[in-house]
Amino acid sequence: MVETRRICLDLTINSRPINKFDGKRIYVSTGDSDDMESGEVVGYYSRPSRANVQPKINDVIFAKMANTDKTFLIDEDLVKNIYSTGFFDVSSKRIYPKFLYYVIKSDEFNGYKNAYSEGTTQVSISDKRLRNIKITYETDVNKQKNIADFLDFRIGQIDKLILCLKNQITEITAIIDSLINEEIYHKHLREDCLYVNKDWLGKINKSWEIKKFKYLFTISKGLDITKSDLTLEGIPVISYGQTHNQKFLYNFSNNINDLPKVPETYLQFKKCIIKKGDFIFVDTSEDIKGSTDFSMHSTDDICLAGYHSLLAKPRSNIDSRFFMYQFRSSMWAHQIKARVEGVKVYSITQRILSNVEVVVPTIEEQKNIADTLDRLIAKYDYL
Repeated sequence: MVETRRICLDLTINSRPINKFDGKRIYVSTGDSDDMESGEVVGYYSRPSRANVQPKINDVIFAKMANTDKTFLIDEDLVKNIYSTGFFDVSSKRIYPKFLYYVIKSDEFNGYKNAYSEGTTQVSISDKRLRNIKITYETDVNKQKNIADFLDFRIGQIDKLILCLKNQITEITAIIDSLINEEIYHKHLREDCLYVNKDWLGKINKSWEIKKFKYLFTISKGLDITKSDLTLEGIPVISYGQTHNQKFLYNFSNNINDLPKVPETYLQFKKCIIKKGDFIFVDTSEDIKGSTDFSMHSTDDICLAGYHSLLAKPRSNIDSRFFMYQFRSSMWAHQIKARVEGVKVYSITQRILSNVEVVVPTIEEQKNIADTLDRLIAKYDYL
C-alpha cells in the first residue's frame, strides 16, 4: 500500500559508538565519500573525534548537510570503514534495505531534507527535524523489493550507457590531443630543429622561442566573492566551478549568458575584467586532471574573473587561439600536473603558472596553426 507518512516511524536513527579495534581502518568523512579508498587511515586512539559512526550491513548512511547526495547502502566492504558523525546511520525492520536506500536518494526526501536544514556556517538537518519528514512511499515489503530490483536493473542499463559514452569521449579527447600535438609540436619541425631537452618537450622549430608563462602574460587573482554575492541580473562572472564545467571549458564565450552574475559595481575591480583574448585558469582542483582546466574569452562581451581563479592577460600581440590549443595539449599540461601542490585538494598557484614554459612561434605561424586546428577540431568539439 502506498502511504504518506513520517518515514521515521518506520526506521531507527542509530547511534552506535565505535567498538575498540586493533590495527588500522579507513575513516570516511563526508568529503571523502566520493572516493572512499582515499580516506584517512586511522587507529582506534588516533582517529579524529568525528570518526564515530559504525553502521552495520544493510544500514543506510547519508550526509546531514543540505544539498548533498551522499547516500550509501552498507555492504560487506563498506562495513569495514568507520564514518564521520556528519552522516546519519539509519536502519529499518519495516523497509527493505535497498528500497530504503532509494527512498533516501529520492527528490522528495531530499527536498524536505534541504527545506528542514538550518545553520550558518554549515547548513544541515538535525535528528529532531529529520523525524518530521513526511513522504509518500510503498509500505508493503514484498512490493518494496520488486521496486528495488526493477530500479537496480534499469539503473544498471543506464550505467552501461554512461560507461559507453565515457569511453567514446575518452577516444575523442585522445584524437583531439593527437591533432593538437601534431600541429604544434611535430608537424613544423625541420631538419635544423632545435633540441631543447625539456622534460615535456624534446625539440622545436629553430625559429621558435620557449618563454616562461610570466613573460607572455600578466597574472592576477579573480574576485574575492562568495555565492551570496551573486545576483539574477548583472555582469557575467566565471569562477573555478564554471571553468571545471565542460560547458565553459576552453572557450566560455558562446555560453557567457549562462554564467552567474554579480552587480555592476564589481566593474570597479578593473584587474578582474576579462577581455577578448584573456585566459582564466582554476587555482584549485579536487583532482590532478582538473588542475589544468582553463577557458578563453573570444568576444568583446564584458565579463569578470571570479573566485578561485587566475586571470592571464597577454602582454603583447598574440593569437590567443594558438595558445588556447597549446594549453589544451597533454604535453603542455604535463608541466602543471608535475608542479601542483596538495593531497586531497590541489592548488595551482601564481608561482606555478608563472614558471611553466610556452612555445612561441611567430605571430603568422600562430595564426596559421590556429586556423588549421579550428577546422580540424570543430567537428570533434561539436560531438
